[in-house]
Amino acid sequence: MGPTAALPLKPIRGQLTFVDANAASGALRTVVCGESYVAPARAGRHCIGATFDVADDAVDLRPDDHRRNLDRLAQLVPVLHAAFDGDRVDPATLGGRASVRWVTPDYLPLAGAVCDSAVFARRYAALARDATTHFDDVAPWLPGLYVTTGHGSRGLVTAPLLGEVIAALAFDEPAPLPVDVMRALAPTRFDARRLARSGRPPQPS
Repeated sequence: MGPTAALPLKPIRGQLTFVDANAASGALRTVVCGESYVAPARAGRHCIGATFDVADDAVDLRPDDHRRNLDRLAQLVPVLHAAFDGDRVDPATLGGRASVRWVTPDYLPLAGAVCDSAVFARRYAALARDATTHFDDVAPWLPGLYVTTGHGSRGLVTAPLLGEVIAALAFDEPAPLPVDVMRALAPTRFDARRLARSGRPPQPS
């Protein structure tokens, strides 16, 4: 069990489908997004997807998932689905890629220093009695250890910015985000919530 083992991350499997471009589909010049997406051809093929399966961390390619991607393409861009002969194509013949997105319970990514969770729980035990308790001492940070993860489906947007956050923290420079946003992204938010919830009276069923 490493120092980040307590981070509350859950997997969401996503599978992409690759479809060969043709004369009709080659007219696509921009990404089309909705409940699914399709991208212009690159190296002779289009990328469509992606599936979204919570609590699944397998990365095998599944024909059924290719079919799901094609079915959603039919809703998104019917003319492209027809161009790919989507109703008759055999999903087992299609290429693709399956990967895993990691998300947090509140769907905000994590970015910040990692603390010793056991020491945190002892030092701030008063949060279990009063979640508004204020502390002036420094949290039990683990020296030199920072994390950014839990980006889910938005990593291409959030990861570069939060990489800058990690660099600023590591080099003791001004962070590129407001203090309230930094707090909302801090990994320690879950340690504090666990303590606050541990002191709540049982809720009626």
